Amino acid sequence: VGASLGLLLVFRTNSSYDRFWEGRKLWGGIVNETRNLARQSSVWLQSDQNLANEVIRWTIGYATGTKNLLRGKREIGSVESQLPVADVDAVLRSHHIPLATLQKITDLLLRARQRGLIDSQQLQSLDNNIQLLMDCCGACERIRSTPMPYAYTVHLRRALIVYRSEERRVGKEC
Repeated sequence: VGASLGLLLVFRTNSSYDRFWEGRKLWGGIVNETRNLARQSSVWLQSDQNLANEVIRWTIGYATGTKNLLRGKREIGSVESQLPVADVDAVLRSHHIPLATLQKITDLLLRARQRGLIDSQQLQSLDNNIQLLMDCCGACERIRSTPMPYAYTVHLRRALIVYRSEERRVGKEC
């Protein structure tokens, strides 16, 4: 009984660590891509500093909104007070806050392209960052929503029940 319980615990520990490590890599990707998006925006949109700052604030809102989505909360953090109230309300009413923040960023970048502040290649580069951010968010949601395999849960329960009954039997003999 002890050996099977040990194997199950090792399996669970390894699975937990794998999920932790994948989540850590994904969050690192979010950090890097938000930095890249902010860096590119601040340089390429420097002729309209207000627009560049708004893109950067929404990028911060995306990261905070993703963190809060994974924790079951619906907010984009302290940056809310620095963004247009109507836009923040629309994002917070949306079904998926990180997606809504990225849509807002895309809208701002499209307006910058239409005004001639960035060219098509710059827009494509910025959009690639946005796509990577959405991919990372989706992968984090997958990790969060993937339950423990049913068969593993059943085996673990059985092993614990057998272990406890064996423990009681040995305790009575002593």
